[in-house]
This record gives sequence, C-alpha cells and structure tokens, in this order.
Amino acid sequence: VLLQAVAGGGPSLTAAAADDAAERFKGAISALGGRAGDRTLFAGVESQDAAMAPADDILSSLRAAVASSTTAAEAEAAVADWFARPDGYDSVAYRGGAAVADGNADGSEGTRLSLTAADPAIKETLEALALAAVMSGGGGPQAPGERQELARRSAERLAADAPGRAALQGRLGGAEAAIDTARTRLAAEAGALRLPREDLIGVDEYEAATRLEATQTQLETHYAVTARLARLSLVDFLR
Repeated sequence: VLLQAVAGGGPSLTAAAADDAAERFKGAISALGGRAGDRTLFAGVESQDAAMAPADDILSSLRAAVASSTTAAEAEAAVADWFARPDGYDSVAYRGGAAVADGNADGSEGTRLSLTAADPAIKETLEALALAAVMSGGGGPQAPGERQELARRSAERLAADAPGRAALQGRLGGAEAAIDTARTRLAAEAGALRLPREDLIGVDEYEAATRLEATQTQLETHYAVTARLARLSLVDFLR
C-alpha cells in the first residue's frame, strides 16, 4: 500500500498507506514487548519489566512531535529528533534497561545474544515506519502533496534500512547456530546423567542437572527471541 501511495495513488490511498503503516508499527511494538515465561525478551537487564510502552501512547507522542509540521521535510526532521533525543524513544517508548552481558548459550561467558528494543537497527526501522504512521488519523502535514511525499520518504527509509535488518538477522542466525550446538552437547550430557553412578567419575549429578535445567531455560528464551523477530511485521515489510 505504501509503495502504491508513493506511485501517485491520491489522498485516499495515502491515507490507507498511513493506516497500514500504523498497524504495522503497532504490531512491531507488540512483538518487541513479548515475553518468554517470566522474562521480557527485549528489555535487557530489566527483564522483569515491560520493554515497551503501549503503541498508542508512542504514536500519540510522535503525532504531537509533528503537530506543527506543514511539510514532509519538517515532519521527517521532527520524527528523527524524537527518536534521537533522550526524552523521545528512549524515554517514552523503551522502558527496558541496558543490554545483558554477552555469554554462551550454555551459560558460560562468550556469545549469548544481547539484544534490546533500543538496538539501532530496530529503532531505525521503527522510525521509518513512523514517518507514514504519524499521518494515520489525520496527523502530520495536511497538504496532499506533502503527505504523499512523507509516504515516499517512509518507503525509501525502509529500503535504506534493509542492510541493518539483514545484519540483525545475521546476528540471530549466528546465535541460533550456537544454540543448536549447545543443545546437542547438552542432550549428550543429559544422557550421561542417566548412566549408573559408578560410570560418572567425578561428576556431581545434582550440580549437572541444575546446570542443564538453567541452560535449557536460556535456550528457550533465545529461541523465543528468534521467533519473535522472524515474525516482526517491520522485518517482513520489505523482505
């Protein structure tokens, strides 16, 4: 819809594109607020709290930021400023904390994926979607030509941000491969724990079982992160 509006579909199609972008924006915010068990996936060290504010609250703040904009350029600058300044995205939208320290999928230090909803690749794509989403409900510039121009800039930004999303997917792929390796090794450990005690020289069964349980919880969380990102409508938008 957004690309059709850019191609000259008229005010009604531009309005439809803005509404579609707003729904995709809300879907992305909802996905970023996902949980695995009692942990919020994209909140970093603040995993017990919500990662994101309600999508409607975020859009309301963005619409207020562009309320005085009469041109697409002014609206784009206002949205960019909102995402960049401390009292914008990082205060109004993101409610999590710093990224967790890196570590391996098996619980040792090294390669655990540290990803939050404040990741630059995520913020950049949300910003690109927001350029069109702020026009939903009649917000943003009112001149038809300026609204179509803002839709065009949104589409161009989404295309330009594709490498960042690809890099993010690459990070997820690497983490998933590490998880698969850890899962295989841990499955072998689990089998070893079923052997007779005399065959487990120097192994504390209780300690090993506890470590295995903790690692399996971490693996489930990482897989949930991967699945959530794979379903993000903002990623699917220009796949």
